[in-house]
Amino acid sequence: MAYVGIVIDVVHPGRPNVSKAELKEKLARIYDVKDPNSIFVFKFRTHFGGGKSTGFGLIYDSVENAKKYEPKYRLVRHWEFVYLSVNKQHKQRKF
Repeated sequence: MAYVGIVIDVVHPGRPNVSKAELKEKLARIYDVKDPNSIFVFKFRTHFGGGKSTGFGLIYDSVENAKKYEPKYRLVRHWEFVYLSVNKQHKQRKF
């Protein structure tokens, strides 16, 4: 498993927050990542008074490794699709 874990501090005066898609694009340019789908950003919290946010990021070497090691709930958020059928009951959908 090859990944880089980073703490991200974002300064955004005059804006309520920064979108995760925008952060992934910026991280892909900074760290020279070929596929932005291998970047995961999460747990962003805006500091009191606004203007600054802090969160975490993981950059995997490939999308296959990301799918292998990331939790399923984060994969669902990242690719915005559900692995399992929507018609099943809640207890049947549990992992």
